[in-house]
Amino acid sequence: MKVLKIVFPITLLGALSITAISQEQRRTMEIYDVTVDNIGIENAEEVFETKEETEINDYEVISEKIAMYPEYVFEEINIPAYLIKESVIKDIPYDNGNTIETLNKYDGIILTGKNDLKYWEIKIDKNTYYIEQENITTDKSVIEQMQEEERKVEEARIAEEKRKAEEEARKSQSRSYTWSGSILTPSAGVNYGPSGKETYYNLNMSGVISIMRGMGYTGEYWVRNDGCKMLGNYIMVAANLSVHPRGSLVETSLGTGIVCDTGGFAAGNPNQLDIATTW
Repeated sequence: MKVLKIVFPITLLGALSITAISQEQRRTMEIYDVTVDNIGIENAEEVFETKEETEINDYEVISEKIAMYPEYVFEEINIPAYLIKESVIKDIPYDNGNTIETLNKYDGIILTGKNDLKYWEIKIDKNTYYIEQENITTDKSVIEQMQEEERKVEEARIAEEKRKAEEEARKSQSRSYTWSGSILTPSAGVNYGPSGKETYYNLNMSGVISIMRGMGYTGEYWVRNDGCKMLGNYIMVAANLSVHPRGSLVETSLGTGIVCDTGGFAAGNPNQLDIATTW
């Protein structure tokens, strides 16, 4: 692809079209790679003499062409830049240009030309291409901040997936794996487990949870698949508080329990556990 690149003297860089330049401002322009393709100038070799500095004699013709194609007029620069999103590079500075390559987000590039239009000029392996200016930044700290935010988002996603997996594993547990004897069931009503007699009860636990929170227990309240009411990883049980103070861990036939409550049964049977369930 042949591209005409015209670099204006520094006094004229603010103009995108030389139609805005007065007769007195006309100066010698440097012509780089004086070959053209599809920008409206036919037989460019006949228009320009191929040499390092060329005096433009047919000012009106050239100014008209440049005014028609300001996308090819760039301020010459040479600065590093970075992509803030995945971007394509094109062979001409137009939307309908051919896509040469797709660059990855955060890739580094070298900007060689800029203007106030959509596409800026870049160099890759000494070849000239064009990229949308809104997809780039010359401030490396912007890239570093974006990468840090993405890292935090990814860490939060991983932590949430881990939490959900642990929660599902925990809620799928139906009983202790250390007890091989009989277990308490809704139909049986009474069982003798690893700590003695077991019964169950189903009451509103909000008051009990409030007491435990006041004692510093922050475990989640939830209901296990088998109907046991849980505080964190432990089954909520009522017990004789003189034998098993609040917060004590005790083994039941359904798993490890945490003493959160007491009841009238405790006086008659100080070793009995009343297990909180939805039964």
